Amino acid sequence: MPHKRPFIFLNMATSLDGKINTHEDKIVLLGSPHDRKMMHKIRSQAQAVLVGANTVKIGSPPAKISHKKKSLISVVLSKNLDFSPKLPYFQNSSRETLWIFTTPAAPISKLRFWDKKARIFIINAPVPSPLKVTQALYQAGIRRLLIEGGGEVAFSFLKENRIEPLDWYL
Repeated sequence: MPHKRPFIFLNMATSLDGKINTHEDKIVLLGSPHDRKMMHKIRSQAQAVLVGANTVKIGSPPAKISHKKKSLISVVLSKNLDFSPKLPYFQNSSRETLWIFTTPAAPISKLRFWDKKARIFIINAPVPSPLKVTQALYQAGIRRLLIEGGGEVAFSFLKENRIEPLDWYL
């Protein structure tokens, strides 16, 4: 019997040489204004948007939908919770809209801190695997999940054949 999981889709913009950011990990806007309009349309179809810890660390803000009052759940994967709560990603988030998946490698002090600010899921593995993350999200009621970054997260979901449609903008 197949595992129940959300419908998972991936949205990424890359440069022509396949890069999703600079080698200094600076945020750059890739794609055209039309591509960004399509990104908001794709986001409007999701209940949650998933990113990895590196995307959070480079200062990326959480996904929002233009001209909508709908709140997306921000899902972050981090094996050890090694990021600052002062990062832009965590501004204006709440325990209801910020869900963090981590591992037993996360220090107990960080688990206690983040548990006050986010819904915490501990995945018993070296890293939060796509299979276990999507199973937990499905059990929590998420039926439509958008993967937005970064490269390691996208690759791990593609490698495990978890992505249904792939929207890739150059």
